[in-house]
Amino acid sequence: MSNQNDWLLLTGGDEWDISFYVLDIKTKDIVYKKTKQKELSSLPPEKGRPLFRPFGITTDDKFIYLASNDRIGMFNKSTFGFVKLLDIPAFINTHQIIKHDNFLFICHTAINCIGIHDLETKTNKFIKMPATSTIAPSTSSTCRCRRASVRKYAITLGRATRTMRGCTGNPG
Repeated sequence: MSNQNDWLLLTGGDEWDISFYVLDIKTKDIVYKKTKQKELSSLPPEKGRPLFRPFGITTDDKFIYLASNDRIGMFNKSTFGFVKLLDIPAFINTHQIIKHDNFLFICHTAINCIGIHDLETKTNKFIKMPATSTIAPSTSSTCRCRRASVRKYAITLGRATRTMRGCTGNPG
């Protein structure tokens, strides 16, 4: 398989029974499909969302982290094998996630906040988002947002800026 720097990870979905795909960006081929990981399925009741709904995905040097509703799974980045569910608060309809140092930043749209989860100290902080707010995306324009889910917005961490998807606003 190609170099990990040449990968793009894509989440699957409930209708495909795929946790994530690995796309080789040089060849534009899907080089791996991780089938449905049963541990990522929420427990009933459904709460208006499919029980298996992989959505947010991020990585660090060793692991892939995948959000599926109220579950955050950890996978080995070299073998794609499932490692464990993370013991952090997550909620139905969890959207994007970003890993930076020992922190996992999670867009918790069900409770309209951004969760900051320290994986080393096991502490959790939640930043409540206003009902409508303006958050600067990675470009110079801004995006009007409703709830914590916005079509585009960015969290800037040091020098790295990554764009997160899932908004109801329009850039402008």
